[in-house]
Amino acid sequence: MTTNEVFISYDYDHDKHDKDRLLGWDVNHEFNFISYDKPLNVELDSSEAEDIKKNLTAQIGRSSHLLCLVGKETYRSVWAK
Repeated sequence: MTTNEVFISYDYDHDKHDKDRLLGWDVNHEFNFISYDKPLNVELDSSEAEDIKKNLTAQIGRSSHLLCLVGKETYRSVWAK
């Protein structure tokens, strides 16, 4: 059976508990959930952000699905755009 790779995008500072709850419900072995589990505390256009962007791009590119959790504060994140 083929495993689907699902990248979970979420606001680390505000929605991590929702991402963790989702993983707790994961009993379906058809999906492998992955995410970038670190705060994005750097400016989007900074040199520090380049490595993070490359990492995120690679992880999302390897995934067969993208699940974006949208919480009350997501609209404030420049990274979510």
